[in-house]
Amino acid sequence: PSGAPVAAPTTSLPEEPGGIRNWDYRFAWPRDASIGVGAFLGLDKTNEARRFMAWLLHASRLQRPRLPAILTIFGRHVFAERELVDWPGYRNSRPVRIGNGAADQHQLDGYGWVLDAAWLLVSAGHRLYSETWRAMRGFTDEVAFRWREPDAGIWEERGESTHHVHSKLMAWLVLDRALRIADTHPTSERQTSRWQHERDAVAIDVATHGYNSELGSYVRAYGTTDLDAAVLVLPLLDIEPPGSPRVRSTINAIARGLRASGPLIYRYPPGRDGLAGGEGAFLPCSFWLVQALAMTGRHQEAHQLFDQLAALASPLGLYAEEMDPSTGHHLGNYPQALTHAALLQAALALRHT
Repeated sequence: PSGAPVAAPTTSLPEEPGGIRNWDYRFAWPRDASIGVGAFLGLDKTNEARRFMAWLLHASRLQRPRLPAILTIFGRHVFAERELVDWPGYRNSRPVRIGNGAADQHQLDGYGWVLDAAWLLVSAGHRLYSETWRAMRGFTDEVAFRWREPDAGIWEERGESTHHVHSKLMAWLVLDRALRIADTHPTSERQTSRWQHERDAVAIDVATHGYNSELGSYVRAYGTTDLDAAVLVLPLLDIEPPGSPRVRSTINAIARGLRASGPLIYRYPPGRDGLAGGEGAFLPCSFWLVQALAMTGRHQEAHQLFDQLAALASPLGLYAEEMDPSTGHHLGNYPQALTHAALLQAALALRHT
């Protein structure tokens, strides 16, 4: 095996039956894979982390210091997105797509998860190979240079790029994790000084522009009032203490404002992405909420929510990307790696609290 997990083994299973939100997930997202690697490391599965890092070095070699958003499992560029217009698709959901247009997007957040996976490997007592650390330094320098730019964000919006709060948080994570690794790996003082300066600048920028005091929450993008479940990563970072009023109020706002039904939440307000049609509740976000609750001391709520989500698994014990909140039907490509990685991370958070 290459060491690269695919996002899902399927293409074009619809997020809305009969709708147009049908995407090809038969590729490797460094972001999603890194989240999965973090879960494996939490279970002391270091071989998987090593294999992934080796694959990433090979796959990114022609584009470094830029981190590709999506790659084939063989480490090649994803071919252009095409629509198979004569194919009816599952439950007559058109179009059926092959390839993925998000491959050419600028997505800042992926760098954060990759550096976090590298740091988790180091913190587990392993040393990065010199070539691996060289690549990680390159990714960090790229983020230090580009974090002020807008991007497509974790949700891969196909319209105009914007300043996503989650992306800025991940930029901070890149710089922070690189500085931690640098404590035990050879790095120039000039480089670490710049990383520290930029890390502090990101923190100030996010605190100033990413929080809406009227909503009592960090929001989806600078200048907007939309909530975004992706910012539930806040308790995982040290950019603010997990128990800070802003972090707690953000969790409450998302749990309340993006609630679909039962334990399910939407990733952002439905219909606010410029695409026609609808989508289901986003299952990884529901598990991220469990993790956020556990890490902020709300253990009973976290356990109850996790048990409710566990009961929603398919007969095979698997999850898709989304779920219809009114019927409980799984939606989107299946099984979805990110959902299962989020489940493991939530379970680990509960185990450690």
